[in-house]
Amino acid sequence: MPDILSLRQLNRTLLARQHLLTRSTMAPAEMVAYLAGMQAQIPLAPYTGLWTRITGFDPTAVGRMVASRELVRLPVMRGTLHLVTAADALSMRPIVQPVLTRALMQSSPYGRAVEGIDLDDLVAAGRSIVEERPMSVSELGRALHARWPQYQPMDLAYSVQYRTGLVQMPPRGVWGKAGVARLTTTTSFLGLPEATGTEPDELVMRYLAAFGPASPRDAQAWSGLTGMPLVFERLQPRLRAFKDQQGRDIFDITEATYPDEDEPAPVRFLPDYDNVCLGHADRTRIVSDTDRKRAGIGTAVLLIHGFARATWKLVRKGETATVLVDEFVPFSKLEQSDIEAEAHELMSFLAPGASHDVRFVRS
Repeated sequence: MPDILSLRQLNRTLLARQHLLTRSTMAPAEMVAYLAGMQAQIPLAPYTGLWTRITGFDPTAVGRMVASRELVRLPVMRGTLHLVTAADALSMRPIVQPVLTRALMQSSPYGRAVEGIDLDDLVAAGRSIVEERPMSVSELGRALHARWPQYQPMDLAYSVQYRTGLVQMPPRGVWGKAGVARLTTTTSFLGLPEATGTEPDELVMRYLAAFGPASPRDAQAWSGLTGMPLVFERLQPRLRAFKDQQGRDIFDITEATYPDEDEPAPVRFLPDYDNVCLGHADRTRIVSDTDRKRAGIGTAVLLIHGFARATWKLVRKGETATVLVDEFVPFSKLEQSDIEAEAHELMSFLAPGASHDVRFVRS
């Protein structure tokens, strides 16, 4: 490999690492672990993300894993809700706690609104309440308000949620089911203690394996953690250094392989908030700056020739399911044909039994 990696090389490498060039035979839980979690504030988005990466993906099997606590829903990277393995729920949450604490005190109104409370006392009370009976955030707030009536219920509840490990209980996030997001502690839910280590070094190595090559700024954008230059400095003996086309230093695991930049990239439908679109400070390896502004943050996108070229959504009306493809620029007839073929496969997965339609629009 050259010391300078082109944008297309970074693109094809990212797609290969994310199993978006060729679908994988990896087991779903193994894929979730390999990706270091999948963003999941839209409950069923990880299922589409797994379908687009895994051959013969069975969503009901993953639903059973969520129901049986093999896969867990809780806030981790960037303080956002993710689907992770049970082992990662116990190990990641302590590592990313500074991200949630910073969000509570700086990015949200909740932390400032509970000034004067002994926060350790508040967290202990909140943990005791949801361990006795899992509750929604609003129910937790009301329970805490009974003890601290001078504070608003939601300020109390979110101050607990940001400061300690709380998971969303099934059936929330189970394929084919719906339910209120009720919370309990990670340790109570899994019956095991959280890990005590808080250094992110091994998590960064996993990030590079699935998202690299990348810079410290990229790792910070993915995780929300600060201090990444020092982490990369510690890891330097285990990393290979490159530069991108702008001359910026990027790093990778030493055992990595790299596809040819001319490797064909098939059509892929990505769900809302897929980390492949959020996992770098410089996202041009997957979507141009212009197209990112068109798409907005976290919108489901369509990859064609390796890059996000449209947004998409599934619309159900009666017995018909329609994939609406909102083009950034007009597609050729051949491109439309490839997109339609993959869209029909997607609808067979998301809307089995419905009649299918694909429409191309430009907002």
